[in-house]
Amino acid sequence: MRRWGYCINSYHKTANIYYEIAPFYIFWLESIVQNICGYLIPAIPFLKIPLRLKDDELEWNDDKRWTTFKDWYGDLSQWFHCFVDTPVFNFCGKFEKHYSIEVPYHKLRKSFYEVDKDFFDEEEQRAKEIREEERKKQNKKIKRYDRR
Repeated sequence: MRRWGYCINSYHKTANIYYEIAPFYIFWLESIVQNICGYLIPAIPFLKIPLRLKDDELEWNDDKRWTTFKDWYGDLSQWFHCFVDTPVFNFCGKFEKHYSIEVPYHKLRKSFYEVDKDFFDEEEQRAKEIREEERKKQNKKIKRYDRR
C-alpha cells in the first residue's frame, strides 16, 4: 500500500512532499493506535503520588531524586502516547519505505492552500506568534543592556 502527504515549516518557509510504501496492515495498525491516542484516551490527570527517579532520569528533573507521578507522566493521554503509541509508531516505521522531496514553500502552499486552508492558516499564525515571542525576548535583552 502507498500513501503520500506533505509537511511544512511556516517559520523557516520549508516544505516537503513525502511518499511511503508499506503493507496495508502496517498503515492500518498505525492508524488505529494513533486514533485511539488522539480521540479515545481521555486526559485524566494522574494523582500526585510520590515517585522516586532512577539515576539516569535525574537530569530530566533538575537533579532532584523525587517527583510526583503527575509531574513525571502528566495524564493518561500523555502516558498512553509515550508507552503505547510511540513504540507502535516506531515498530511500524521499520516496515515502511520513506521518500521525501523538498519543494519550495510558496509552490506547495499555492498548490494545496485551497484544499487545506485551516492547516496553512494555523501554521502561519503559529509561526507569527513564535516570531513575536522571539522579538519580545530580544527586546528584553536589549533593555537589560541599556540599563547598565
